[in-house]
Amino acid sequence: VHHLQVIGQLLRRHYQQPHKTAPEKIITGLDVMKALRIPAGPEIGRILEQVREAQAEGKIQSRKDALAFLPRLKVK
Repeated sequence: VHHLQVIGQLLRRHYQQPHKTAPEKIITGLDVMKALRIPAGPEIGRILEQVREAQAEGKIQSRKDALAFLPRLKVK
């Protein structure tokens, strides 16, 4: 019975907390094109995905961080 109570508490906590599935977008494709001086294309999406991954890892926390991160990425 105790195990069921613990499981119930864990489930309640899980469903009561708001969940974010993806980090908030802090820069756009236009920002990437301007900062890196590259044309529109599939590479922009790949770069934005790298930015989102870095956000999720806590490496980027602001727009300023994201713009500073861009030049460090390898662009094809």
